[in-house]
Amino acid sequence: MIAQCILAAALAIASENPADFWNTDELFKAPACRACTDPESGFGRLKALLVSGKGPNGTDAEFFCYYGTPEGAVPVGGWPGVVLVHGGGGTAFPQYVEAWTSLGFAVIAPDWYNRRPAPGLTNAPPTETNVPRIDLPGGRRQNHVANVANMVLAHSLLRSFPEVNAERTVFVGLSWGSWYGGCVAAVDGRFQGAVEIYCGDYRPDLKADRALVNGRFLNSAKIPMWWAVSTNDRAVTPATSNAGFRRCARFDGVTLVNNLPHSHCGFSFESVHRMAAYYTKGGKRMPKLGEANISGGWIEAPVLDAGKGIVSVKLGYTVSTNLPTWKREWKYVPGFLADGKVRARIPAGTVQCYLAAFEDGKTRYKDLCGTTVFVDVNPSDIPDVAANAAYPAAFESDHARIELDEEGRVTSLREKNTGRELIGEKIPFNTLGIAPCKQLVPQRMEKRAIGKLEIARYLERQGRGR
Repeated sequence: MIAQCILAAALAIASENPADFWNTDELFKAPACRACTDPESGFGRLKALLVSGKGPNGTDAEFFCYYGTPEGAVPVGGWPGVVLVHGGGGTAFPQYVEAWTSLGFAVIAPDWYNRRPAPGLTNAPPTETNVPRIDLPGGRRQNHVANVANMVLAHSLLRSFPEVNAERTVFVGLSWGSWYGGCVAAVDGRFQGAVEIYCGDYRPDLKADRALVNGRFLNSAKIPMWWAVSTNDRAVTPATSNAGFRRCARFDGVTLVNNLPHSHCGFSFESVHRMAAYYTKGGKRMPKLGEANISGGWIEAPVLDAGKGIVSVKLGYTVSTNLPTWKREWKYVPGFLADGKVRARIPAGTVQCYLAAFEDGKTRYKDLCGTTVFVDVNPSDIPDVAANAAYPAAFESDHARIELDEEGRVTSLREKNTGRELIGEKIPFNTLGIAPCKQLVPQRMEKRAIGKLEIARYLERQGRGR
């Protein structure tokens, strides 16, 4: 009997079927909840709740959630909803729940350490480090099966509130929350999407307790999943992130950013807000790029969705082979947008890179872009010309031919169908199929290099009238 139990446990650990761990017939029912009346957990307009959920080994146990809604009248159909899941060492931070309600979302944020936040015990505004936490019965713990179950139950509770639009909800998980997101996405297809911040990679080498949240369920994802990831993250590597992207059955794009900081500040990324709104409100998504291809020292990728409009292109790259990977130095060089593709010359010595399509605007974290996944490069495959010239001698779109010198200065820009030289002319609308002028030359020399030439922002439909 003992041997049979051990075998059954081993098979369960190895299973990639979410149904072996989570019963949706049970978890899709709205759980009971009650107000947490401990005054130290109160915070502004937020409701502090104790929700009937799961503990270790299938036991019943309450878990804590903050719940908040935007101010003002409830819109027709109800508020779009967010299940906001914190990262390692965190809790249900009230300041981030408030921030997301100000964006027009109804937000429920569970604590998955079997604790409740107590911001009332400090006189200072809450930060990532100063919010006290108080253990619930059973003490601090991290049980992966129970935590995923409680996140699904939190979603069921959120959907049950009359002021929430049950058909417009999104999962937003940060760090450890994004590893849990890989499980939740395979269990709960009622979400319209999942926003994964930092992690959510695939590492089949992780065993024992971590095996449940190693990305094994990504191939069963029932909802679109989008990522925001740093090149220099200590919790994941470019290789394990790529493995997660490839494994995900509903991969919906990624924003890679050089040296993106890893903390709960990720809940403040503009790209994260945009994708949550895209899944729940139908707004414009972040730009989405397709599979990258390398040929002759160049890398290119198709633009699958331009978002709010692509105004610049960059190649993120590293020549460093340092281990651990978070110590590698990443840099940017400019690229081009033409004929629905982003392109860039790969610098000599590059071992890994990605293409990034940026929208207009500035954000603190420089995350207004959509990118390819990480691309491995064999430096010996890059022609010697890449070491001497950042740009080709000529570059063509369907509508124009650009000629450049070795330093990237534009020497000629001719309209294909007429042969007319456009240097010195003002072009109020771009009918040339080329990105804005700042993409033709490095930023530091763009104006003096092209004289009076002014090309407006790239329009989604090429050939639009002037």
